[in-house]
Amino acid sequence: MEENQTTKKRNYERYLDGETWSPSTGYEQDGGVSASYEQMTDNISSFRDADSPYYVPEEPQNDYRTQTGYVSAPAPASGYSSYEGLEEPVSMGEWALCIFLNCIPCVGLIMMFVWAFSKDTKRSKANFFKVQLIFMGIIAVVYLLLFLFMLGMGVALG
Repeated sequence: MEENQTTKKRNYERYLDGETWSPSTGYEQDGGVSASYEQMTDNISSFRDADSPYYVPEEPQNDYRTQTGYVSAPAPASGYSSYEGLEEPVSMGEWALCIFLNCIPCVGLIMMFVWAFSKDTKRSKANFFKVQLIFMGIIAVVYLLLFLFMLGMGVALG
């Protein structure tokens, strides 16, 4: 056992000194051979021993499926689509038409209300226009407050 530890220590010191090792010739420095392939493979496997002074424990592999909080969804029964019950997404052409109609004064505002509150409109499209109407309302209130503040300043100064 002592001889094995001495060999490991010597090989580690060679590694630190910059000597190279190849399977066919062992350790080499200036062309000299100092360890055979069998000796090195024995030493490499001994690094996995817990009594080795150079032992580095392997870190456990985390399996995301065994951690708490991660639950995989059950597979759908055969013959059923996993998208069953979901509505079809809004196509790019529909969005292009919405943007084009919103650029037309008055028509865009009316269409926003139609798309936001119509029962025939897809849910994602309706939610988008509801949020857009809410933001337009907030901006209108801010502009009204600014206008009243400026009007009050003009009356006070004038």
